Amino acid sequence: MTTRVEALMADLWRQLGLTGPDPEGGAWRLTLGEDLMVQFIDEGDGLLYCAAEIGPLPQNPSYALALTLLRSNNIDSPDVPFAIGADKDGDLFLWAHLPVEATSGEELADMLDRIGDRVPVLRQMLTGEEEEVDIDDGDAPEPPGGDERFSMIRI
Repeated sequence: MTTRVEALMADLWRQLGLTGPDPEGGAWRLTLGEDLMVQFIDEGDGLLYCAAEIGPLPQNPSYALALTLLRSNNIDSPDVPFAIGADKDGDLFLWAHLPVEATSGEELADMLDRIGDRVPVLRQMLTGEEEEVDIDDGDAPEPPGGDERFSMIRI
């Protein structure tokens, strides 16, 4: 565990108004809301690993779900710097390797807000409970960069 990572985590805890931090087994853990655990691990080489569990990949995911999950890993995804990955048990995670020297506690706090907003949406998608968007009412989300070629329509 490097001094710079410890200082970064202390800065994050200050940003959040918490005392500590106390790493458990080499990882710093925060719970967002009722059931969203985010963990940070010093990967060495100037990288901080950040991950939040989304949930199990369904046995037979729909084409739309698979496409959405894959698109989350594109370089132009709104999830960047985060990507979606899976462990050997098929559980999905939103994760990132963050450069320690180029990251502040304030930026980590902002990332936690993004994780707290994004993971529940992904969980709803996995269970099929996501809110449908009626594109005829003009409620469709704006495509990335305003380019209509990247629009997705849920069928």
